[in-house]
Amino acid sequence: MSRANAQSNPKAYMRGRPLSLEQYLDSPMLASPLRVFDCCLETDGACAMVVTAADRARDLPHEPVYVMGVAEGHPFPGDEFEGRRDILQVGLHAAAPKAYEMAGVGPSDLDFAQIYDCFTYVVLLQLEALGVCCEGEAGPYVEGGRLRIDGELPVNTHGGLHSEAHVESLNHIVEATRQLRRGADLQVEGCEIGAVTGWGNFAESSMVILRR
Repeated sequence: MSRANAQSNPKAYMRGRPLSLEQYLDSPMLASPLRVFDCCLETDGACAMVVTAADRARDLPHEPVYVMGVAEGHPFPGDEFEGRRDILQVGLHAAAPKAYEMAGVGPSDLDFAQIYDCFTYVVLLQLEALGVCCEGEAGPYVEGGRLRIDGELPVNTHGGLHSEAHVESLNHIVEATRQLRRGADLQVEGCEIGAVTGWGNFAESSMVILRR
């Protein structure tokens, strides 16, 4: 999905290099079940955001995008996977409810999500933590094309860290801003609300919900 989305993005490192299922299955196994293509890119890059008060943003040249809710979450214990009761409980399980409450929306209100995709399985964990699908159902949920540009919840419409570039998730925020300004290379039609997630080394997580 991310590689397919990158084909529409002239800035994507993997543009012009589509990936088939056969190519994926033929790629080297790094640490079962993760293959080379389950891991994100390592790239140099930069992007920037300008954040200001809403009343000032109205007078600026570009259409503003508004922050509805933000939150961060940390699993416990934060630095010891073996000591956790459930290693699948990630920081986003705590962050997402706080961000939704602050924004006054829920998972069904999201028109797209730019999800931190350091590894493919991390996206699946976050879909469940976001409440997009139930625990243990992320695999079947994504099989029906729900994350594609014309699906229920388009994800990583720029190609993400897997296929655009790894810029510490800031490129996810840039893409979310472009989507809400209706200026993305692969545009989600009529989008009004989107989410961006972040991910730390020990499954710490963050979330921001943005709107037009």
